[in-house]
Amino acid sequence: PIFNFYERNVTLKKHIIGFIGEARVNKGFNKIPDLIKIINNSNTDIKFIIQFSGTDNSTVKTANKLYELSKHFKNIKIIKKYCDYQEYRKILQDITIMPLMYDTDHMNNTNSGIVYSCISNEIIPIIPKDCEYLKSILADNSFREADNIESFAKNINIIQNDYENILKNAKISSKNFSKIIDNGSMIKNIS
Repeated sequence: PIFNFYERNVTLKKHIIGFIGEARVNKGFNKIPDLIKIINNSNTDIKFIIQFSGTDNSTVKTANKLYELSKHFKNIKIIKKYCDYQEYRKILQDITIMPLMYDTDHMNNTNSGIVYSCISNEIIPIIPKDCEYLKSILADNSFREADNIESFAKNINIIQNDYENILKNAKISSKNFSKIIDNGSMIKNIS
């Protein structure tokens, strides 16, 4: 199957913020340490999973910062490897909130698979402001919008405090997406 759907339980003990995929500047990788510092200074009830398979010259310093942060904060788990399909699915099932700190232009001009992974796994995404395409495929109030690190952090707290209601809408996005997949109309967009 192209997408496996995961039905998320409404009750949970601790939120897990996830970053998954390539370590690239235009995907917001270099913003992760600053977001972690803000969240860890104000919220002790959060965990982080950061998965990436490699770095380049523009992201290697950030990867090193993340390793240093993970030595000081036990709530940070770094997975630096390519994940097979089963590992990827498991990581997605653990994540409850996904800040997509992509450049807005990049997000508006490409079709990121991670968005569809969020939808099919009922993960609450925080998307860059002014991403009209994303807003068109996500159910109302199933996501949050942010335009800087502080607003990403603020929206993480908002999701934590209203998780049950936002998750209900994420479930609607997931069901709608499932219908699109079942009808086969998505397949032509992926190929």
